[in-house]
Amino acid sequence: MVPSSLEKLRQLTTELCRRDETRIAELDLYHAFFSNIPIRTFVWTVNKDLGIVTKNRKSLCNSSNIMTNGSIKDAFSCQHMNEYNIEMHMKAFDGDAQTYISYEGTNSFLTTLIPDVSGGKVVRVHGCSWDITHLQAMIDVALEAQGALQEKSPDLADKISNVYSNAPLVQLVLELRKQRG
Repeated sequence: MVPSSLEKLRQLTTELCRRDETRIAELDLYHAFFSNIPIRTFVWTVNKDLGIVTKNRKSLCNSSNIMTNGSIKDAFSCQHMNEYNIEMHMKAFDGDAQTYISYEGTNSFLTTLIPDVSGGKVVRVHGCSWDITHLQAMIDVALEAQGALQEKSPDLADKISNVYSNAPLVQLVLELRKQRG
């Protein structure tokens, strides 16, 4: 027997409700994660006009206020950082994923931008920035200690070198610092 239009509508409604329940659960997980992550993190999606389409609640600006959707320019308070981030977003809109370090005052941020392609065109860019200020300070201190220990305690200096050589995040940060100059 062929289902009636009413039955088809009921089935479609049930499927859509299940899909929406799943999406709401995913959003709740996303918000819980970014509300409790111990690293200051900002995640966003921008359109071609660099308007923020979606984001987590707070920007990386030194403000505890919840950020409204606006422009990516609103996410950072330093003009120099805004210019660099816009430049990198435009490269992402050319279709190339970007990973870079940017600086705002004494803070440093590791950012990844991922182009979202639809119909062969980049329609949005998804971004995530992590505050790596303390990681960069730890890298600098460890490298300094490694150099100072090279003569007095070469085994300890080698341990520091081995830890850093096998730490992908540290290697990425060191490589990006070299690229940025």
